[in-house]
Amino acid sequence: CALPIFDGLAIGRVHALGHNGGAAVALELAVSRPQRVASLLLDSPFFLNDTDRTLFQSHPAPSLELDPEGAHLLRAWHHLRDAELWWPWFRRAKAFQSPRPSRLDPEALSERAREVLKQPASYRPAWRAVVDYPWQSRLAACTQPRVVIAESNDLASHLIEGIARIANARALRCEAGEKAETVFRFLDCLPAACCPTGGCAPGCCAPTQS
Repeated sequence: CALPIFDGLAIGRVHALGHNGGAAVALELAVSRPQRVASLLLDSPFFLNDTDRTLFQSHPAPSLELDPEGAHLLRAWHHLRDAELWWPWFRRAKAFQSPRPSRLDPEALSERAREVLKQPASYRPAWRAVVDYPWQSRLAACTQPRVVIAESNDLASHLIEGIARIANARALRCEAGEKAETVFRFLDCLPAACCPTGGCAPGCCAPTQS
């Protein structure tokens, strides 16, 4: 939990931002500790409707259990690549081409593969937790100002309008490299008195990312 870190840094309230699967972490913080979260920013959240959830549950992410012949390296690479090409990632046909621009730069894919391989045992369980997350009921319990944002080529960027409608929030799209500007534009629109006491002390509402 992030709260001990906030306490250690003397941070009272935060603007919680979570990206892809991390959006669930930010939402849980907002719902479970509303007094500590001033606003919620869902960044390309991987929040699935019932139809997509059933599909993804029937085709879980691959296991990255270490293989003596290196097969886990190929599984990681192909899962990341196929998620860029297809939606869902396992329906490899023209009719299921990804509705967003694909990020297929080999260097970028290699870097992402290296990152997921730092925690190979958690890859499949983490994906399962994201797919199963009951985001609609948790959003219904969220009371903070909120927004759904995405860069145009992000993994779940094509989902944000539907999520924003359910969240009773705005959907803000931006191009690659413009996300920080989009985040601060939202924060600048929030009421100045976002704390129960009627005003923010310096450092009270520091942005954080999950």
